[in-house]
Amino acid sequence: MVGWWEWVQRHLDERGWTPSDLARHAKINRSIIGRWRDGAQPEVRTARALAVALGRPVLEVLVAAELLTPEEAGVTDITVISVAQMSDGELLAELAERLQRTRPGQGE
Repeated sequence: MVGWWEWVQRHLDERGWTPSDLARHAKINRSIIGRWRDGAQPEVRTARALAVALGRPVLEVLVAAELLTPEEAGVTDITVISVAQMSDGELLAELAERLQRTRPGQGE
């Protein structure tokens, strides 16, 4: 399993964000992110803030942070795919789905 900081760093890299960018988007203190880099695990509150900032499911983040096991989360398999690995069609379909969720009733 990928460690917590490696998981966070991968998501930063995918977005081209710095730890300061993440702190701003998640509305958490930059020092918290520094502690994660040094090996600390997040609290549930900060893991939830991170999930929102990254647009990731909260359960995925809690499992990545080892605050829940996959079994406790009811997850049988977590597959994280980088957008760089997605085809143009897959990426467009994902964007369309997300737009539909954020703007119900639009585009129908």
